[in-house]
Amino acid sequence: MNARLAAGVSSAALLMLAALTWILVRAGERPTASVTILVLLMVMWAVFAFAAYTVLRAPKRLAIWLILGGGAVLQVVAMTAPPQTSTDYYRYAWDGRVQAAGINPYEYAPIDPALADLRDPWLFPDGRTCPEDGVEQECPLMNRPTVNTIYPPVSQVYFFVVEKLSPSGSQALPLQFAAGLMGVGVTVALIVIARARGSDPRRAVLWSWCPLVVVELGNNAHVDGLSSLLVVVALGLLARPLALRTRDAVGGGVALGLATATKLLPAVLLPSVIKRRPIAVAVSFLLSIVVVYLPYVWSQGLAVTGFLGGYTEEEAGGRYAILKLALPDFWVQPIAVVVLFGVALWALLKSDPLQPWLTGAATVGALFLVITQSYQWYALLLVPLIALGAHAVWFVVPIAMTFIYFEPDLKTGFQPYRGLIYLLAAVIVAGVLWYSRRRMLSGGSTNDLVEDVEVGSR
Repeated sequence: MNARLAAGVSSAALLMLAALTWILVRAGERPTASVTILVLLMVMWAVFAFAAYTVLRAPKRLAIWLILGGGAVLQVVAMTAPPQTSTDYYRYAWDGRVQAAGINPYEYAPIDPALADLRDPWLFPDGRTCPEDGVEQECPLMNRPTVNTIYPPVSQVYFFVVEKLSPSGSQALPLQFAAGLMGVGVTVALIVIARARGSDPRRAVLWSWCPLVVVELGNNAHVDGLSSLLVVVALGLLARPLALRTRDAVGGGVALGLATATKLLPAVLLPSVIKRRPIAVAVSFLLSIVVVYLPYVWSQGLAVTGFLGGYTEEEAGGRYAILKLALPDFWVQPIAVVVLFGVALWALLKSDPLQPWLTGAATVGALFLVITQSYQWYALLLVPLIALGAHAVWFVVPIAMTFIYFEPDLKTGFQPYRGLIYLLAAVIVAGVLWYSRRRMLSGGSTNDLVEDVEVGSR
């Protein structure tokens, strides 16, 4: 495609993505608008694939401005309406408010009478009640109001900062703005890293214009944007093309530790990044987590685990859906543990220290495919790994997660639905990676969305 034509087509595709985003954030809330939202999301994914293809063939300087400016515009458009498909932001706002009042967020559940003075009509609208110990109490809009918060300490600091900087009565918008800012920050970091490494900075479009990033940050305001930014910073430091200096190893370990203390999941990347300076990375990773947990533990003890145990138990019914298609329930969890341990060991042994996102994407993707996660915003951890150089086929995973997320609203009544959707995703990923690997070893292109993208260490 001619470079100028690619730039023009890219701009048109960006406008289409912005228009689709505008429509989607006004489509209505779950469950009544779920079919409409799901259809719009799939159209956005198709437009995004075409847009990314054209941006990657546009003149580099112009493409970078398009990626940065277009990504910022998409985030702003997503902020023009309240969150549509998630209520997590209510808990973010509440935890920030509790901390601003000088109270440990792990100490009380939202409906605890001790926090009654912090309630307002936005989070606790009149007439809503929920049972606690057999008694109906005033109930907030946030999910799981009868249990303590699940979010780790760095998330809590983030909620507190947003709360302190927010104008009174601003509701969801400050959280949306902060999440959108994290999204733009990731784009900038990806471009900086690509330039420092001599790789193509245009790959940042795979993050910046991605529908998952636009909807789950600018609209739904998920804190995962912060953990993604910290992960990208960590990888940028730990995958330096020259000799890895101690300060970079320590800085990368700290950044990955802080990412883990934001959303826990980034810990699965440790096997992919630890090979070059294992002691420096491991010690700094662990110490950073200990340091940020310490003030909360000092005040509240083991209550800082919050609802984590309950959440794990609550979500267990939908886990391991692929394995449940073929195995008796007794064997499902042990086999899942063996598979995930094997993937982690493979990443530890085979990771290319200069391209840890290759095995990192495989580790994260395998985790989602094995546990069959239903919250698509968790895949915000996967997207920057693709933008850094992992194969674009991994986008199939968040698309599958989106279908799973909306399944309860679609009321299919088809019990194997989750397992079959994820099985299809796993087959597509495995098939494309196998084919790309075969072509690469024979000296051909990998046929990724981006030309000549590597899918394994070499």
